[in-house]
Amino acid sequence: MRIPALVRLLRPALAPTAAADVLAGAAFLGGASAGSTALAVTGAICIYTGGMAQNDLCDRERDETLHPERPLVTQPRLVKPVRFLVLGLYLVGVAISGAPWPALAAAVLANAYNLGLKHRFPFDVIAVGGARAANLMIGFTIAAGPMSGAAWIYATAYFFWIAAITTSSRCEDLRPVQTRRLGLLLALPLKLAALFALACLALDWSRAAVFFVPAALLTFFFVRAFHAGTRVAVMGYVLRCLQLIFVVHAATLWAHGDTQAVIPQLVCAALSFFLLGALAPKKKS
Repeated sequence: MRIPALVRLLRPALAPTAAADVLAGAAFLGGASAGSTALAVTGAICIYTGGMAQNDLCDRERDETLHPERPLVTQPRLVKPVRFLVLGLYLVGVAISGAPWPALAAAVLANAYNLGLKHRFPFDVIAVGGARAANLMIGFTIAAGPMSGAAWIYATAYFFWIAAITTSSRCEDLRPVQTRRLGLLLALPLKLAALFALACLALDWSRAAVFFVPAALLTFFFVRAFHAGTRVAVMGYVLRCLQLIFVVHAATLWAHGDTQAVIPQLVCAALSFFLLGALAPKKKS
């Protein structure tokens, strides 16, 4: 099956992670109405996919050498319509989210990252972490309950989780292998610290024990990538860390006593895994 160019640009396989952010934020503060949740989730997905498409727009010249198979390289006629698409997705996402300020923050940070902050450490890491934390804040904003100190801890820990993943992704192009491995190693404690901070939100230590699941998975994925040390291995590690977003949110909600809210996270995870498989490039036989 040939995947349409625009679909490839929008990176739909990881869009459920944006939905998971909003759903987790809303559930953490008592939930929201079905209508508000649907609009907020759709808005976050619009901003996320707009950022993904804009990323390819900004990397167009670089991709001519490194990734000549990408849609905007093979089909340059798409450049102008994709610019309008990105703007439209950002505007629609902010407008329908029901949480204009966090949504605007997510869009502005994504735009800043793509237009000027990318590869400018640590500003790139801060921008991506901030955009993801803003997704969580969209959920907080539409929720029935008031903003709490625990919610701020959640948002801060999640910021550092995403910032650490982004730091790991910067290791892909590091040379030599030893430097790449060192970069991965330095980012690992930040991820583990974020998990520990989220575990501290648990109602009791028996519920906090659920965080051994994401911690064990993270360690396993790290050891594999560290041992291989290749660029491809690092890319795979970063993808696995992004997929762990569902597990991290589910663990946080479970530990906080929101047992039923774990189900939407699992649904988002299943959708993401399905899309990754369905949209993956097929090898020629």
